[in-house]
Amino acid sequence: MSRENEMQKELLKTGGGPAGAPRKTVDEVMRVEQRRLRLWGAATVALWVLGAASVFVSVLFYLTYLHPKLRVLLSHPAEPSLPDHYAILMPFISDWMLITSVVALALMVLAAVCTVLFVVKSRHATLRQIRVSLAEISEQIKTLPR
Repeated sequence: MSRENEMQKELLKTGGGPAGAPRKTVDEVMRVEQRRLRLWGAATVALWVLGAASVFVSVLFYLTYLHPKLRVLLSHPAEPSLPDHYAILMPFISDWMLITSVVALALMVLAAVCTVLFVVKSRHATLRQIRVSLAEISEQIKTLPR
């Protein structure tokens, strides 16, 4: 709501100026709005890419490190001849898997929220642009000779 008020104030400020001044202000406001939307779009894409990459890394880590070790442990459960590094590495590997899973989930949730916000903000920007265009048309109609 405050951005709309800012835009209205800017339009009112330039209303008494030269004929091209209101159009300049409207174009400037629209450029600022387009920059904000590009920023939201870039943030949305970046979060989705990071979320997908974290899932990929998590699965790759599982298949490379955790799955082979689990297969060895499950195929020889009571065998005492297993190397000691299995006992040392297993807590680290399971903790890392848990952390990457939580990070992937958080990134996906943030990406979804960012997508919703991007859609809402783009709709607001479109409505604002329509409102400004209608106000401009209204001003032009007022200045027409009767």
